[in-house]
Amino acid sequence: MRQKDDKKFAELLNRIRKCIHTDEDIQVLLSRAITKESANYPLSTLHVFALNAQVDAHNLKMLESLNLTIKSLIAIDTKPKSMNANGPKDTKFAGGLPSELQIAIGARIMNLILVILLF
Repeated sequence: MRQKDDKKFAELLNRIRKCIHTDEDIQVLLSRAITKESANYPLSTLHVFALNAQVDAHNLKMLESLNLTIKSLIAIDTKPKSMNANGPKDTKFAGGLPSELQIAIGARIMNLILVILLF
């Protein structure tokens, strides 16, 4: 849908998806590659990382760059009564959410749960 106005690019993506791409397709993609050091690197856009540690590092870097007061929110977890309260922390009961979130007024967030908590 995002490529509906760029038929050539949509066709290129479809060839890649079907694994029938050409050398020219690869060159087109490589011509659009930028590094974090590039002057036109879109730092404020959504970033996708392979590891949670990379996400955490990027989020903290962005938060610190705002020069705002950073606050930590600590989760208050409860476990089913059938579980041993002194047992190891099992994040599956928190839906994989972290036990601590760092936020700042004016910082961009994508966590709906956090948005609800702030209101």
